[in-house]
Amino acid sequence: MNPTNAKVFSIFGIILNVILMILSGIYVVNFIADLQHLILTIQGFDPNDPAVIEAIMNNFLRPILIFTIVFSIVGILLLLFNILAVIEAAKLEENRMPFILLIVGFLISTVGLVGFVLLLIEANKLEKQQQNPPEVNNFY
Repeated sequence: MNPTNAKVFSIFGIILNVILMILSGIYVVNFIADLQHLILTIQGFDPNDPAVIEAIMNNFLRPILIFTIVFSIVGILLLLFNILAVIEAAKLEENRMPFILLIVGFLISTVGLVGFVLLLIEANKLEKQQQNPPEVNNFY
C-alpha cells in the first residue's frame, strides 16, 4: 500500500463525507421551512390556481433541484475517492478493518467515514514504519 495515496484519498473522503452530512442537514431544515411556508401560502386557495403552482415552483421545486445537483456532484466525487480508498485498503496486510468499513461505507456513509479515519491512521503508521525501519538484531 502506498501510504501517501491512502492519506490523500482518506482526507478527501473525510472532507467530502462531512460536506455531504452538512448539506443533508441544511437540506432537511430548508425543506421543512419551505414546506411550512408552502402550507401557509396555499391554505384556502385552489390548488389548480396558476399563482399557487408558481408559488410551489419558486419555493419548493427549485431548491430541491439545486440541492440535487450539488448532492450529485459531491456524491460522485465521494464515490470516486471511496473506490480509490478501497483499492488502497485492500493492499493492507495486517489490519483489514478499514477495507471492510469502506466496503460497508458504500451503503452507510457514517461507517465509510469511520473507514476513512481508520485508513488514515493505518497510513500514518505505515509511513512511520517506512521512515524508521525496525532494527534487525543479528546474534550470530
